[in-house]
Amino acid sequence: MGNVIRLPVADVTVADAIAGVANDLAAGDGQVCIASERLSLSDAALSELSAVRPGVSGLCTAPSAKDHDIRILHNRVVDVVTEQHGCSGANDVGVEFLRLAEADRQLAASALRTAVAEAPQEVLPDQCFHWLLIILVRAGILIRAEPIDPWPWSVEGSVPDISPSDAARIELFRANRANDGVYSVAVLRRLSKPLTRLAAARGWSPNAITIVSLIVGLAAALSFAVGERWALVLGAVLMQVSLVIDCSDGEVARLTRRYSTVGAWLDASTDRIKEYVAYAGLAAGAWAAGNNIWWLAGATMTLQTARHLSDYNFFRVQVERETANVARPLSDTGNVGGQYRGVIERVTGLNRSPLVRKIKKMIFLPIGERWLIISLTAAFLNPWWTFGVLLVLGTVSACYALAGRILRTRSWSRTPAGAELVEPQLDSGPITLLLGRFPGGAWAGPLFVLSLVAWLTGLLLLPAALSAAALILVAVLLPSSSGKLVSFRFNWLLPSILAVVELVGWLAVTAALDPQLAPWGFAVAGVVAFHRYDLLYRALARLPAPQWVRMMCGGTDGRLALLALLVFAGMATFATALPLIFAFLTVTAVGVASIQWVRQTMVASAGSPS
Repeated sequence: MGNVIRLPVADVTVADAIAGVANDLAAGDGQVCIASERLSLSDAALSELSAVRPGVSGLCTAPSAKDHDIRILHNRVVDVVTEQHGCSGANDVGVEFLRLAEADRQLAASALRTAVAEAPQEVLPDQCFHWLLIILVRAGILIRAEPIDPWPWSVEGSVPDISPSDAARIELFRANRANDGVYSVAVLRRLSKPLTRLAAARGWSPNAITIVSLIVGLAAALSFAVGERWALVLGAVLMQVSLVIDCSDGEVARLTRRYSTVGAWLDASTDRIKEYVAYAGLAAGAWAAGNNIWWLAGATMTLQTARHLSDYNFFRVQVERETANVARPLSDTGNVGGQYRGVIERVTGLNRSPLVRKIKKMIFLPIGERWLIISLTAAFLNPWWTFGVLLVLGTVSACYALAGRILRTRSWSRTPAGAELVEPQLDSGPITLLLGRFPGGAWAGPLFVLSLVAWLTGLLLLPAALSAAALILVAVLLPSSSGKLVSFRFNWLLPSILAVVELVGWLAVTAALDPQLAPWGFAVAGVVAFHRYDLLYRALARLPAPQWVRMMCGGTDGRLALLALLVFAGMATFATALPLIFAFLTVTAVGVASIQWVRQTMVASAGSPS
């Protein structure tokens, strides 16, 4: 059942109870759980809660209409109610069960020992755990909120025994991913459950399931490429099968506790590969029938890439900014994140309606809904409809999300929060290395914007040479201007902007010079999109790509400059170079970079506490 420390709450003062836990934490090592002695849990629940999400500290929480005693912000416990600490923004109930990751164990012991003098010197059975929790939260330990449902629990009496079959059912239910899309919850997760049971019973690894999902997804794309009705229907079915299998790999990982950074990266990156290869398959099928819709496929891929980058970057920067003042002394009784209280309460109020929550989830167009659109339109209509519907709904979704995020960002203070996340995604290349900080930030930003506008306008109105010259100026000014903008409040938008500039560049130049090269233009843009997502995931994992990887892939500035030089060289040279560029980037940005990332994460995992 794991290493569990019982926190005494009866016949002992709060200070003495906390001191005892501090000594127990300091004397041992490894992941540990702290449970109040008045908490009743079944053995099955205790075993599962002790083992879930290794390496991450978490507090069990339970929904309640009243008596909220903790405040959760962005799935993190940011404040706790005690008899001395009020919290008007409390929004959940903390179950008196806490799991501490090994990396947080000694920090927790030190924080508890330091705070003993401030803890009450009296017996407070219903406040003891709250004091322990607020000390850890105020010490800056990141404690995630983890719902305990549907495990039964009680702090006032005993709980009924759980049969093995009921325990298995509950564990399978809890293996679901939180906050999944409406279609995923209603359909996909129900279909994936039998596969998850079988995979867990047979000992199949989550990574193996991910690879199977990738293979089925690639088979769907090949079926789409045939272009005939039977093949489109088959591709649509295979795409849904791939999605069901993709649901199962995460469920198996959570059910069997077989988590890994490599597995998370593999799952996320193959999702992008399957979706973008499906776009290519649909466009190839139409191309075989004499219809060039590669530009629609490219526009859809560009929109989805920019949206993914924006989603992940905004959420991480938002969490960093809005939970920045969690660590503070116990003497501070003010509310955390008070400047966002009005926004949070309005959003929370809207989210109380199940219908509103479902509508908002569908508006964000998660992967389940997107792939359902692809399957239905491909099977019953044609690829024109697929890309048209995705572009229209995707644009509406992006505008909805962007509007809310801009309003939220304007409420933030002018600090460089998120710079460490965004800077590696600029993908600065050889021009940045050669020019350093030249030109100055006072005019680099405006000139970059003007050059970008000139280039985009030039694609339609200016001769190719002038458009290429503007693009070279963009490549020269991009690194320094982006480097200055990385500390602004809206820095989370930079990776999306750079991705749009580069993807539109390859797609638009290819279409303008020779429409017959459209498949190669999409292929190069697709590899660049994968590289952009790879940079994002590395940054999210706090393992940014080393400089040699960025240089090997050319960097944003280097690739844009190369594109401009190819425009100067003419159509014949461009036509010859485009397949070579695709092959080179596939080897470097996909092959070599992926091998380096897997090795880097394995080294990092081997050197970190287990």
